[in-house]
Amino acid sequence: RGRDGKRGAKGAMKGFAGPLACFSAVCLSGAAAWRPFGMKTTGFAENDPRLVAPAAERNKDVLFDVVAQRLPSGDVKVLEVASGTGQHAAHFAEQLGARLKWQPSEVDPPLLASIAAYGAGRSDGDGEVLDPLELDIMAFGDDDAGAVAEELLLQLREDFREGVDAVFNVNMIHISPPQCTKGLFAMSAEVVKPGGLCILYGPFRRENFMVESNQRFDLSLRARNEDWGIRDLEDVVAVAEACGFQLDEVVEMPANNLTVFFRRRRSD
Repeated sequence: RGRDGKRGAKGAMKGFAGPLACFSAVCLSGAAAWRPFGMKTTGFAENDPRLVAPAAERNKDVLFDVVAQRLPSGDVKVLEVASGTGQHAAHFAEQLGARLKWQPSEVDPPLLASIAAYGAGRSDGDGEVLDPLELDIMAFGDDDAGAVAEELLLQLREDFREGVDAVFNVNMIHISPPQCTKGLFAMSAEVVKPGGLCILYGPFRRENFMVESNQRFDLSLRARNEDWGIRDLEDVVAVAEACGFQLDEVVEMPANNLTVFFRRRRSD
């Protein structure tokens, strides 16, 4: 529930100790700058920039199990949006090995530093974690998204400009304005290969139903920012379809979360 070391958008959440203990979204237009909180550095040497989000530690194994089996069996390129601390990037690189190339992205300087440190700490045989991009996904929801897309493509390494196999996004869309969801799929349409995936993880409302704990969480989000809240899966599907993606699979996860797979139509 937004506790994977992810930074928020449109309004600071300083001092909030509830379900939003730490989070991120690379979606900051109009946002007040603030440092991520709820992180831990226990176990690392002094001045080590790596941060630890407890929720990312809890969900990284189950996320890997669900996502990895749906990625291509050969070499694979992934662009992660809102990478948070970098724990997921490091875990996937360790588990998938040399066939993986992973491009993380963020906006908050401490998180960018943490991601870079996790990438630099890879062992021989691990997948490649590229230096993180500074990426504001909200800009892709604006009218000049085409120019933003061109700028992103210039930032990507040449082999990533040819297209990625998947865009991966954890715990962002419920703690960011709806424009960020639009931006996420608009950006994905520019970089995902035909037949590739846009993968979302987090809580969703389905057919106007949520369990009681998610209802409380949703109310707490909307009380903090009227543009936030758990999204209707049907609305997200509509946004995805408008950008050339179709719903491919929904996987139920622990703690009332879902992993949702959208596939880019091959005709686009």
